[in-house]
Amino acid sequence: MAMLESGGPGQGDPLIRITQTSGGVFPVTGTIHERIAQVVAARFEQSEAHHKGRFERFYRYEKLISMISKKKSFEWKSNAYLPYALAAAEQSAAIKFLQLLLVRPIIQVQSRRGGMEDVADHREALINWRLDEDINIMETGAEMLRIAERYGKAIALVAPEWDQHVLKYRERVNLPTTYGPISRLAWKTTQSKAYRMRMEPLDNTDVFPQPGFKRINGAGGMRWICRRYWLTIDELTGLEANELWGPLLGGQPVSEIGGTQQMDMNEYKAKRLFMDKYDDFENYKDQFDRTVEIIEYQGTVPDELVDPQMAQVEEAVGLDPKKRLIALANRKVVGFNQALPWDHGMKSYIEMNCIPNPYDFWGTGKVEPIEHLVYVGNEIVNMRLDNVKAAINCLIGIDGGRMPAGWKRRMVSQPWGIIETLGNPQEIIQRLQLGDVTQSSYQEQSQIFGLIQEADSLNETMIGATGGTVRTLGEHQLKANFGSKRLQCELVTQAMELFGWSRKRPGLIYFIMGLDRQYLPIPQYMQVVNPDVPDSMMELQLEASDLAAE
Repeated sequence: MAMLESGGPGQGDPLIRITQTSGGVFPVTGTIHERIAQVVAARFEQSEAHHKGRFERFYRYEKLISMISKKKSFEWKSNAYLPYALAAAEQSAAIKFLQLLLVRPIIQVQSRRGGMEDVADHREALINWRLDEDINIMETGAEMLRIAERYGKAIALVAPEWDQHVLKYRERVNLPTTYGPISRLAWKTTQSKAYRMRMEPLDNTDVFPQPGFKRINGAGGMRWICRRYWLTIDELTGLEANELWGPLLGGQPVSEIGGTQQMDMNEYKAKRLFMDKYDDFENYKDQFDRTVEIIEYQGTVPDELVDPQMAQVEEAVGLDPKKRLIALANRKVVGFNQALPWDHGMKSYIEMNCIPNPYDFWGTGKVEPIEHLVYVGNEIVNMRLDNVKAAINCLIGIDGGRMPAGWKRRMVSQPWGIIETLGNPQEIIQRLQLGDVTQSSYQEQSQIFGLIQEADSLNETMIGATGGTVRTLGEHQLKANFGSKRLQCELVTQAMELFGWSRKRPGLIYFIMGLDRQYLPIPQYMQVVNPDVPDSMMELQLEASDLAAE
């Protein structure tokens, strides 16, 4: 039970301290911006520490997919690698993408009982236009599937984006001629802040969900989630000039960032970007680019972080002051602090699992269950190649007491090599015979490949390896049939997560309909659904009330 010892947490209130009757003192003190920085930074660091092991897994999977094997201790050892993880992930993503998005999905919108059928038709045309032109679902969908197959979970940001757009329209005017005025259609332009949809698949190491929850939105969704990205001072200044950062949104000006400590790039992000190709990351960092770490927080906040005056204004326009959108620069400066501005009330993320994990937020991909099997298969291939190299460059044993001085410098096994001896070479030099592991390694490798195929549901038939002549056409058909059933079972859940339209399982369609109803201007709306209309924007008959939720 918490007790407030001083006045309310307003913008100009004095320092406050929140105490708890059993369990110590909460370290939430200072002004509203200082309290926001404390809570958001603490929750972000909690999530970062909790998901550190998962990020290390992503780095291992990236090494498997990029075919970077561990360095051998001896130069004469083999360093072969099996690209099986890459083949499994890419083939699984390709099969699912062709089944799901070979033809762009046609979304059908039906009106509710007593609703307007024309509005439903307009929304259907608008959603299909979004998928084709704005979001480009053919590209973003393939990227989402590829990320999910590799790492088990794909997360995308779906939010409105604003830019200066020149909108052209036609208006009837009278042109003077020698025969009198003639009515014609003339093009006119107007410049406004245009609204468009942004769908961006994110790097999993940039997303920090609340520990202990399995879903972002919907039934059983987490209370908050953080996302980390980097912007320069110049970019933040541009955002402040366009009223997207700063005091107008409840935050602090960009000038406050100047005295904060610059945060280095996350080690896992650096690993995924550079993949151990460079030992020193600092050498590849732009020293003249003043980069700022931005932590974007979406979700519920404690009562101590809500300004009562701001909360009254937000409640008056139908927003929930407890659900907030906050940006933190360098974990100290608040960029903006406002209630979630979207009518749908969801956090602006959609997610897609490869194989859902019933006990964890991160799902299971195609690489995770075969990771160690790939390592074992790699060692088997190395063992076979080492045996071949030993046969070519053999190991020899020598009676050193009967060899001339300086013989160690000439002990290199190579073709046409000559070693001087003081006695019979057959008595002094003995060749070490190694056991032939080639035949046994072939059998072990086939067993390992069988286990890999059982784990990822992608057998040699689906990958394209036809095998020997002993395999019949019926065997190939059975393998392809049973493997496809497992992939189709996974694809059903993935399609529902990507194109979800219900509030309990929100997806892309739910976000598109909610944001278009809230932000899309009527002239731009009509230009999309019926671009051949020659009327002026002032003569449109469709009103904003026609796009209401009911």
